[in-house]
Amino acid sequence: MNGSIIGGGWGVALFVAAAACGDEGAPQQVAAPSSPDTSSSGTNNSAASNGAASGAPNPAEEDPAPSADESDVAPSPPESTEGESPTPLDLMPAMPVMGAAPAAPADTPPAPPAEPDPWKVLFNGQNLDGWTASRGVEPGQTIDQVFQVTDGMLHVYKGAVQGSSQPNATLRTNDSYSNYVFQFEYMWATNRFGGRSNTDRDAGVLFHVFNNLNAVWPDAFEFQMGSSPLTGEWISGDIFVIGANPRGETTSIRSGNNFVFAEPAAGGMRRPIGAPNSYERARTNAKLDQPGWNTIELTVKGAAEAEYKVNGVVVNRVFNMERVMGGGFQALDSGPIALQAEYAELFYRNIRIRELP
Repeated sequence: MNGSIIGGGWGVALFVAAAACGDEGAPQQVAAPSSPDTSSSGTNNSAASNGAASGAPNPAEEDPAPSADESDVAPSPPESTEGESPTPLDLMPAMPVMGAAPAAPADTPPAPPAEPDPWKVLFNGQNLDGWTASRGVEPGQTIDQVFQVTDGMLHVYKGAVQGSSQPNATLRTNDSYSNYVFQFEYMWATNRFGGRSNTDRDAGVLFHVFNNLNAVWPDAFEFQMGSSPLTGEWISGDIFVIGANPRGETTSIRSGNNFVFAEPAAGGMRRPIGAPNSYERARTNAKLDQPGWNTIELTVKGAAEAEYKVNGVVVNRVFNMERVMGGGFQALDSGPIALQAEYAELFYRNIRIRELP
């Protein structure tokens, strides 16, 4: 309703303005009426004529000071757009998007590329690509049955009956490594086999494997895994030297009838281990294996040193690793890595390696 009335008022004003043109054709300025009162319109016409004759500034060029009754004066009508084509939408100025993020300055440097993952997955959770298995001579499961992949894990002796005869075995990487951090998780399962059916559980990691790589017990250094109590037969963190050809050194102190690992700062003294003694052991000083998943981390620096960690704690070290070769000893600084299956059901998972410079 209000829009119709205002529109009609402007039509009357335009008609009056056209009729007020003089003989010369110049339009006379006529203010739009503020009300239907015709006397008011006449007054406005006279004032407009007097202003034009006296050279008063045109209202379009200078805004007059507002009068007390400015609210009664109708605003100037909009310019007619009759006959003009509307501006196409695609030519109209773009309006800012509310809430849009501001554009980055042109000189903003690009984000640096993401650092590559330093860890290499050695077990993909689907098959045994990159690994070679070796089996002992005892009756029982085939080599494919000893190491089975299930639910993203490596299940050792899956399906074997408690107390049954089963072979021991190793699963070896096809590649050799020298400077690295090797890490995985393991968890003991239920069943045990053969002459170990009622004993503590046993397994291990072999590294710097050499000589007969396909042997079940190749020459190597071992990171022992086991469920025995401290000073028992099979303790996670003990060092074993497998075969009569490797040798190294450890740092230890005497504890009762045993030498146990100790850092040099804690009084640990260097002593030899291995050749010419076969399967010699260097004991850890802590029992950290626990029910559920456990983490093994082995850091190897060529022939210089290997550090053993169980669940994040350093539990042993071996130094100056060597092998018998050519009638003497040479540095043992590289070789494949192998996981053991030794008469106890267990799981391995998250097997990976990070090579060091």
